[in-house]
Amino acid sequence: MTTLSEVLQQVMSAISDQWRTYPAVLRVMRHAFLDALPAAVSWPDRLPFVITGDIPAMWLRDSSGQLEPYVRFVDQDENLAQLVEGVIRRQALYITIDPYANAFNAGPSGKMSTFWDQTQRNRWVFERKFSLDSLAYPVRLWWLYWKKSGRHHVIRDLRPAIEQIVQVMETEACHAERSAYRFHRFLGGRRNHLTSAMAPAIGLLWSGFRPSDDAVGLCYNIPGQMMAAVCLDMVVEWSQGIFDDVHMAERARGLRDRLIAAVAQYGTFFTNGQPHWAYEVDGRGAMLIMDDANIPSLLAAPFLFFCSPEHETYRATRRLILSARNPYWHRGRFLEGIGSSHTPKHRIWPMAVIMEAITEGDRNVALTKLAQVAAADAGTGWIHESVDGNRPWRYTRPWFGWANALFSEAVLQWSGWPNPIRAPLIK
Repeated sequence: MTTLSEVLQQVMSAISDQWRTYPAVLRVMRHAFLDALPAAVSWPDRLPFVITGDIPAMWLRDSSGQLEPYVRFVDQDENLAQLVEGVIRRQALYITIDPYANAFNAGPSGKMSTFWDQTQRNRWVFERKFSLDSLAYPVRLWWLYWKKSGRHHVIRDLRPAIEQIVQVMETEACHAERSAYRFHRFLGGRRNHLTSAMAPAIGLLWSGFRPSDDAVGLCYNIPGQMMAAVCLDMVVEWSQGIFDDVHMAERARGLRDRLIAAVAQYGTFFTNGQPHWAYEVDGRGAMLIMDDANIPSLLAAPFLFFCSPEHETYRATRRLILSARNPYWHRGRFLEGIGSSHTPKHRIWPMAVIMEAITEGDRNVALTKLAQVAAADAGTGWIHESVDGNRPWRYTRPWFGWANALFSEAVLQWSGWPNPIRAPLIK
């Protein structure tokens, strides 16, 4: 197995000097940064395979997030660059196999999640829950790697997968008329299915599932639209600068512009004269006013390069979702933040608190948030999926790679090691 080299140990030493007054952060960071990724990586063939943690499958979304903290160092460490590039190539392979799947096996083993899902099956696919972020998150990773490494040939090699992504997004812009994707799950002897036939073609992209892997409540998840729009903007950049493909650039640009306009028209509501973003909409007037801890989220909009942290609508939305007006926001004695319908009620997701720190403008507030997250590790040295804010020893998922990587990302960002940044998509 490829190991992470001495450059990461050197980074950890520098971090230790900066964070001496936050011993809990250092304790967790040693696990999250140095141990989590090597433990998740295996080499079943010539390409590395990254499990999500305590589930033995590779999620397109999670694997992208798990690698993001390390991308900033690929120009210093060739072994690390080869590891990241290998995962990128595996992601591209999976997308060409089935762009509607969210999680895959290392090979065509036929393993699947514990549920019996009625959908188009492929022996490579572990789970086939279509979510926009499963296509957009890899594109984000590919862009970050390209920017840091300067390896244009990698993007050229990814072109078949990129074309597949654009094609699926074009299809899901007219889901009811054009999409063949169907998903049914049998639970408790009853068949649960997605209600998608009434999705109007309004410029937004249909998605069956949220980043939490829970079913979308309404047709259109707004954070997913934001991330997809940025993803398409990256495709425009590659189409113009690497592929020299005017037609692909026009397709991606058209989708991007329609998404931005539709989010403004259908995904925005006003309270006391201030604009806010909804979490989900149906394009017919119904809205879900909330936010979920999983990323993409409304809270993460600046992190996604969709807007700046000072954007008027973002600031108003942030105040709303970080309050009791968000049904998934909870306050405990040790931690407060956003949770998810994916876990028990009143649980707080450390990922959401970490995202608060990443998008926070006040350094002292951000460092305090990270210290609180680290102190809620129940003495394990790991960041968990969700925790009880009053009893942090009650948590879900003892090993959750994405959350540990996001913690590393936040610590590195506030330590002066930013990843490549991109101008906000909207002003």
